[in-house]
Amino acid sequence: MKFRQLLLLTLLVNMPSLTQGQDGPPQGWVSGISGGYLHQSNSDLDNGGEFGLDQATIQYDLSRFLADGDSYGFSTSYTVWRYDFSNTPALGGAVPWSDINMFDFGVPLRYKLDNGWRVFALPSIRSTFEDGASFSDGLTYGGIFGASYQVSDRLTIGPGFGAFSSIEESMSFFPIILINWELNDYWSVETGRGLGATLGPGVFMNYDPDENWRIQFGGRYESLRFRLDDDGIAPGGAAEDQNFSFFAGARYSPNPGMLLSLYAGWKFSGTLTMDDSTGAELFQEDYDGAFIGGFTAKFYFK
Repeated sequence: MKFRQLLLLTLLVNMPSLTQGQDGPPQGWVSGISGGYLHQSNSDLDNGGEFGLDQATIQYDLSRFLADGDSYGFSTSYTVWRYDFSNTPALGGAVPWSDINMFDFGVPLRYKLDNGWRVFALPSIRSTFEDGASFSDGLTYGGIFGASYQVSDRLTIGPGFGAFSSIEESMSFFPIILINWELNDYWSVETGRGLGATLGPGVFMNYDPDENWRIQFGGRYESLRFRLDDDGIAPGGAAEDQNFSFFAGARYSPNPGMLLSLYAGWKFSGTLTMDDSTGAELFQEDYDGAFIGGFTAKFYFK
């Protein structure tokens, strides 16, 4: 199973929390804009050298929520990763790649059945590429499809599957599982994106002391695969950054239209890989653990 294909699941599992601080589901058209920033401290590469990372994201959503719980909409986002390499002897001191861009376009659809089931779909297109590479060369596509069942007032769980293309690799198919379990009035467990500005799927424990605050602890897997430009070490090739992370964070919602989050954690078991245009591996470096920290801000408008 290709874990990086699970990234788009996060757009569906944790849809905008529009009901924070109000009774009943939202209805009508709701638009939202969000932004986030993440910093990763310098991390040593196994064969010498180091790198740090800064990431920024902006996203716009437009959704229509119906009285029966159905919804449909559109989401688009732009993310940039700024890698800062220094002294990479495995590559003769060369910089493996520069800034990485990602444009993402999705159409989340959710439909509530009469028997407690909810079905969903998220077809999506994205392009991920280094500065200097073309938008079209970084295109991938696919979709997430599945269903969730409300077992009780406190537990929703369900299966699904995804199918996604990948740069320089074959189509991948994989199973998914959705969980939202309220253990009591204060604690809950869920899968999804969590509080951070990062993309990967994870599992999280939440503590909600009141309707305005949420404290969260969790872990996630992440993978970023992208097309390289035509002027670097591997012209027209592809590269990938894979890692795991644990973090803790806090979210504050002063009103139903605003969510503010801060988080910090540790990234570990990271690996950087570079392939040439034929898919042959040119470079693979594990990197040491590193501190990560960041924030997100989300605003919703009816």
